[in-house]
Amino acid sequence: MSKAKIAAPILDAAKAKVETIGSKAEQILAAAVEVFLEHGYANASMDTVAARASVSKATIYAHFSSKKALFEAIIQNRCQKFGAGKPPPGLDPVEALTELGRAIVTLMIAPEGLRMFRVIVGEAGRQAEMAEAFYTGGPANSLKNLSEVFALWDAEGKLSVPNPRHAADLFLTLLRSDFYLRRQLNLPRQPEEMTEEELVQRAVSVICTHYARRPKRNEPQP
Repeated sequence: MSKAKIAAPILDAAKAKVETIGSKAEQILAAAVEVFLEHGYANASMDTVAARASVSKATIYAHFSSKKALFEAIIQNRCQKFGAGKPPPGLDPVEALTELGRAIVTLMIAPEGLRMFRVIVGEAGRQAEMAEAFYTGGPANSLKNLSEVFALWDAEGKLSVPNPRHAADLFLTLLRSDFYLRRQLNLPRQPEEMTEEELVQRAVSVICTHYARRPKRNEPQP
């Protein structure tokens, strides 16, 4: 398979950054994405990544301590590039969750993201370290970041969130739903399916309605 067919937005972005700042880490990550997608996690070797990145294996290990660490960095890098980390500061919950939700959905359904996830699901039963690297670098990190944001909103009185982790998990689950399952299975879109924007707006509405701050007894109404 040619590099042109493998290239995707995240890879193009990584390569563009390499050209502008000459980052060895970005160069290695861009090459590693190709190698993992072509060969899978089990069959991908650091030697192959080094050859694809035109660097020595020692250079790779200077940036990433192991294949697991390299794979985890790829997942974290993808989340950062798509803006699927913490919501921007200064926004109210509706605005922040809408912006974050759009970024997460874009990340989830990007062609290379779907391909990577299929590789992970196919090998997770045999490659426990790969599964752990994916979960740590992606879902667990997103859950942690969003939990912290919900805790802040609760402290600021913007929402009432007794369990920030549960709120974060609910929001992320609402974004996946049947919509994401159909994309994973490469099934055609149905006329009755929600659009990406409708999916995000539903998730935001459910969260902000369920966790809306309600005045306590004897507290003056706004």
